[in-house]
Amino acid sequence: MFLPTGYSTSVPPSQELCDNCFKPLSEKGDSTVLICGHGFHWHCYDKMEYGCRHCEQYYKNGIYKNVNSFLKRLEKGANNITEEDGIEESQDSEETDEDTEEHEYIQERDERDVLKLQNALEEVDKWQ
Repeated sequence: MFLPTGYSTSVPPSQELCDNCFKPLSEKGDSTVLICGHGFHWHCYDKMEYGCRHCEQYYKNGIYKNVNSFLKRLEKGANNITEEDGIEESQDSEETDEDTEEHEYIQERDERDVLKLQNALEEVDKWQ
C-alpha cells in the first residue's frame, strides 16, 4: 500500500489546515480534499485554477530530473565506443542492403525521438 502523492512533496498534506492559506478547514462543505491528500478551501482551490500546485511542482521536478538523466545517458552512450564495438562493426560490414536500410530507418527514428525529448525538455523549462 502506498501513500498519496501529496506525502512525497515538499509540502505534505495537513489534516486540518488548508494547504494553500494554512487556515483551518471546516466541515461545512466549503473545502475539499484531493486524491493526492492535499486539502483546500474552495476559494483557494479556485485561485489555484483547480489544480494542486504542490503535486504539480513535484511531478515537474521528477520529469525534469528523469529527462536530464536520460539525455545524459544518451550523450554518454554515443561517446563510449569500446574496442569490442569496433570489432563487431567490422564483422558486420557484410550487411545486406535490406539490413542497411533498416539500420538507417532506425537511426533516423532515434534522432527524431531525441529531438522530441529535447523539445519536451525545453517545454518543461518554460513551466518554471
